[in-house]
Amino acid sequence: MSGAGDTMNRTRSQMLRAYAPGALFAFEGGGAACRARSTGDNPEHSLHDLPRIGRQQIASMIQEHLMNWVRRASENSGDPSRDPPTPASLCMTGDILEHGRPRIGLHNLRFQSPETVGYEPFPLSFRCARCGLHREGQSAETLASDMAGFSRACPNGRENCADNWRQLDFVMAHPSGNVVSPSPDRNDLAPDGRVFRRKASCPNCDKQEFRWTGIGTGVLSNIGFACVGCGTPVEMIENDPDVLEVLGHAILREKKGQVAEMRMEAISFRANAAFLPVGDRILLFREDGVMGLLQDGHQAELATLLGERLGIKSTGVLSDARKRELAERSGRLKEWEGILGQWQMIRDTQRMNPDASYLAAAMEGVTQSEAKFHSEVFAKHVSVSTLTQTLIDGREAFPNRFDPVRMVLEHAAFVTEKLDTTPLPDGRYRSVPVTLLDPFTAPDGVTGSDLDSLHAKSQEWLDLLGIQEMRIVRDVRVADFTFGYTRTTSDPTRKRRSKSGPVIPVRLNMFEPVPVGSAVAGQATRWQYPVLTVVSSNEGIYFRLKPKLVLAWIKANELELPEPEPGMGLGARLLAQAVAVQTGKDLPGRFDPFLDEFRREGETPPLAYPFVYTLLHTIAHQVIQHASALSGLEMGAFAEHLFVPDLAVLVYRSGTTMDLGNLSSMWRDRGSVALGNEFLVRMAAPAALRCGSEGSCTPRGGACPDCVMIPETSCIARNELLSRSVLLGRGIPRWAKWPDSRAEMTGFYDVVDQQRRSGS
Repeated sequence: MSGAGDTMNRTRSQMLRAYAPGALFAFEGGGAACRARSTGDNPEHSLHDLPRIGRQQIASMIQEHLMNWVRRASENSGDPSRDPPTPASLCMTGDILEHGRPRIGLHNLRFQSPETVGYEPFPLSFRCARCGLHREGQSAETLASDMAGFSRACPNGRENCADNWRQLDFVMAHPSGNVVSPSPDRNDLAPDGRVFRRKASCPNCDKQEFRWTGIGTGVLSNIGFACVGCGTPVEMIENDPDVLEVLGHAILREKKGQVAEMRMEAISFRANAAFLPVGDRILLFREDGVMGLLQDGHQAELATLLGERLGIKSTGVLSDARKRELAERSGRLKEWEGILGQWQMIRDTQRMNPDASYLAAAMEGVTQSEAKFHSEVFAKHVSVSTLTQTLIDGREAFPNRFDPVRMVLEHAAFVTEKLDTTPLPDGRYRSVPVTLLDPFTAPDGVTGSDLDSLHAKSQEWLDLLGIQEMRIVRDVRVADFTFGYTRTTSDPTRKRRSKSGPVIPVRLNMFEPVPVGSAVAGQATRWQYPVLTVVSSNEGIYFRLKPKLVLAWIKANELELPEPEPGMGLGARLLAQAVAVQTGKDLPGRFDPFLDEFRREGETPPLAYPFVYTLLHTIAHQVIQHASALSGLEMGAFAEHLFVPDLAVLVYRSGTTMDLGNLSSMWRDRGSVALGNEFLVRMAAPAALRCGSEGSCTPRGGACPDCVMIPETSCIARNELLSRSVLLGRGIPRWAKWPDSRAEMTGFYDVVDQQRRSGS
């Protein structure tokens, strides 16, 4: 078994998660168990592969994730009796905390392509295959020499020792992310609050040599120790050093309820709970595209784009409240209040003495001051309508993935970059309408009038589904990334098995930092946190619903929706409602990172925005299920992206390996002159949304693993905001509550059918 400092290669998708820094694994064929380590040998992505705008988006998502994690972990594990309250250092890697709040930026991150990973032997605990004697190494670096001396402790004498040592296949883990080698010794607390390593000794004979018991039973809770001398059993107990250090003084004051919080538990290093990588994925767009408008300094351009795309007319006038807000943002509020005060003084003087001629000079001076202030602070905002500005300001309240303003820009960028008519280098187009197939997506041998018939039949199916447009998209550029990990659970808190036990904060650990560059005289080496990123290009299916039909569905179900201003589209009304709810105080229907409010049963009023989100999301899962069945790809190989204000969805292959054209091949192979395409036939079939657990699924909101749920790694919303009822009726989403206590809603497909039959 080699020491620390070794590296190995695996596929990029494996390195992204299964072998990411902190992972526990065993080599193929039952070789040594190891722990993955960060390495600076991985190449950094070029700006061509990962543009700066993409890096900024990833950094923003990481910062947001860290902030929300600390908030959830500290609030939900709060104990009023604890002194101090749950510290941020038990919820987050301490190096990135400033005054208890995580701070991360581009300068802290190194975007690496995961091609190499370091590793070291772990755990360092061993047992004799003959007698079960426990031995352990001091460190990965000294393990070889340590193992050479294991036989000296054999109770049968060194000459009779089997010298056959088996590495243990489990570790002691804690929600803090710490893992240690199993041992009869334990971390403990000295009377002065110092954490130290307590050497174990037999309570009966004081001997300090032990053998393992219970190994081979298949149950980790059966494993323990027995004294080599007298056979007295000793329980396997380990304490987390970080919890001892942070909460040690409270434990010394005999707050027994927190003892469980410091205990580590035995976990097989093969178990999922031993290592849970944390990451996400984003769509990549050009550096010079509209996504740059989300950065500071582009508010006027952003407002113009939103106004144009959403049909919001500019007022050309700033309200008094808006002027005050802008003055405050610019740090010149006192100056603006002074100008207003001078105008008020002039008006008061005019009321008392209308003939005061000296006021003319005063008015001219204040007018000049106001004009100067207007040109320096207000001028770039006068073309922004109040509604547009509200939308821009309100987006800060949303998590990145649920930000509807970002969705509008992403859709604008997607339409510009992927739905244009510029061919790729191989002659294919970036996207192909399913009603106007090219030679790469049309069935073999189908041409001329037969192809026209196929297109017409496909259009019929789209009309039956309420879809305005559907395209096969090539070159969907995606960045998958991981930046940290948790242990024991993927949630910010964890409750021990006992219902009365404490709620324990789970720490999100950033990957171990790597050195950047080389140290020079008088200057310390810089360290950055690696963000393992895989950039890939895949195929996707893009579709957009008909706004007229979605609006009819909203009205049929009496969903609340703001009244439109002249020229305002449905997307603007939905966006306005989403921002109003998100920025309001204690209003149900808010989108938080974990969608907690949509996990509660019957608490959200019939607001249009979350229902439209659920409608698009449910159809997206339907598309994924049928595409998986027909393309040969697993459902876990797909991902989804929603553009809610534009009523559009992109479903795409999320694999990090070469794209073999499964989706375009599916469309070509499943097309026919008589049917159009089998994919659309299955989408529109009455049986498409049946559930094997209908009796129990419908009362729970019409979403379960038997029908519309998919693997959570593929779902943008962790399988929340899903319901077959939005498409078929027969029940309501479990989080919804109508004032009239209705138990069934009108399905979108029912509205589509009614509109089609009426000819409207």
